Amino acid sequence: MILSLHMEKCGGTSLKAFLLRQYGSKLAHYSSGIEVVDESKLQSKPKHPFVAAPANKSVSDLNLEMLHGHFSYGLHEKYGLKPRYITMLRHPIDRFLSHFYHVKQRSIHPLHEQVKDMELRKFVHSFAPAKHLQNFMVHRYAGTADNQWIPKTSADLNKAWHNLKDFEIVGFLSRRSEFLAAGVEKLGWDADCGFPNENTTQRRQHYKDLTKDDRKVVEYACALDIELYSRARNHFGV
Repeated sequence: MILSLHMEKCGGTSLKAFLLRQYGSKLAHYSSGIEVVDESKLQSKPKHPFVAAPANKSVSDLNLEMLHGHFSYGLHEKYGLKPRYITMLRHPIDRFLSHFYHVKQRSIHPLHEQVKDMELRKFVHSFAPAKHLQNFMVHRYAGTADNQWIPKTSADLNKAWHNLKDFEIVGFLSRRSEFLAAGVEKLGWDADCGFPNENTTQRRQHYKDLTKDDRKVVEYACALDIELYSRARNHFGV
């Protein structure tokens, strides 16, 4: 089965819509469990027409081709799957800043009230609920159990890279056309089902706009992720 491991703030809304057009009811979504397409919701909730999978059915009974969502490497072991992993990467600093400003601007986010007036330095260094965002890419690709709160190490980085370099497709958000072309070649995607840029975070600072001190703060929070991203770009020739 194809496992589409999605990192938050890496074009996920657009990608999920694209995958729905490609796979229809053979696509499942994963968050804390497997969710399958409810065709009655395709019109009313086109961005997330999923409901919990029947508890009395195994994954093999669901007739799926792809499982997409927020999960760590190793999910295939939980369900006894022979996986073909794919993923899309975004520069860690851009991803981190996008996440920060998403929380600040999105009033329905559970942390919005605490973060809306918070400075970046405080968010990184002293806001406990944000600690898991530090080097979160390494956490996901290393498959370091479910404890996202433990600080990541160089050993976790090497484990993440060991897993990531064997993915069937590793794309980059800045080069989505190449990700699509790889899917057409390796997975038989329809090249005409391009995906738009949805759910972008508005009115946010970019790395080049940060002060020198704030740049150091974000680089500290993403140090291992930056190294993982650099290895991926070099390895996959980007």
